[in-house]
Amino acid sequence: MPSFRLGRLAMLAVLILPLAVAAAHAAPRVAVNLQDGRQLTGELDRRTNSHLWLRFAQADAEVTRVIDWRHVDAMHIDGVEATPGQLRTLAADLPEPVRTPPATAVATPTQPSTAPEKRRPVAGVTFDVFLSDWDADVEADGLQLHLYPIDAAGRLTPIDGTITVQLVASRQSRQRPERMGYWTQTVRREQFTPNGAVVHLPYRAKDPELDTSIERQGLVHLRLSVPGHGTFEHSRDAVRIRSYSPVRDTHQRATGRRYFPGERTRGQR
Repeated sequence: MPSFRLGRLAMLAVLILPLAVAAAHAAPRVAVNLQDGRQLTGELDRRTNSHLWLRFAQADAEVTRVIDWRHVDAMHIDGVEATPGQLRTLAADLPEPVRTPPATAVATPTQPSTAPEKRRPVAGVTFDVFLSDWDADVEADGLQLHLYPIDAAGRLTPIDGTITVQLVASRQSRQRPERMGYWTQTVRREQFTPNGAVVHLPYRAKDPELDTSIERQGLVHLRLSVPGHGTFEHSRDAVRIRSYSPVRDTHQRATGRRYFPGERTRGQR
């Protein structure tokens, strides 16, 4: 076999072997770089398919995070870059997790429990927020927020409450940030899934997608009020609030227009 073919096979072995080793374990650990700059490391969940599912152990609890593939920049297993297709394949080969009930648990399948569900006290709140397009035109329509109220063990805790969200950003011609958006919405327990409660925050008068004097990134501040639990706050900085598009930036500098003829925009609806 020619030497260059041997070298190529050796390189493939270096790339594939760690993934094969990971598949032999119950739950390989995946390091994920998100587009907003955050990094997450967790165990791959077998439900990974249309979304990436990761599990995070916290004290005596386990938190599951569901991540949209579109928000992922890169993923690695043991330092080797992995693709969504490879992770889907690994997840499909994972065994069903064994759930051992507590020793005091008694199964009564013919007598369903009528006791009211015990609601865990809320200890804090976190959230993910992404630029999003949820209609038929080409621009992003606003921000999509995934809300995660958590208890003292870090477990997602569905609630009935109210969120108030502010978007703060600077203009290119000014140093002082200003408020670009403000939203208040009610959140109900039935909205919550493993992906949190999804809330759409549409752009209004100050629209970073159309007004390019607004910087591309901003700070999102959230306040959650839960009756009987209290008020909780959290912020995320460096949130992208306008689509990344070098081609549109060049087109706008040359023509003064961000979108091309024939593209459907909000002004055409």
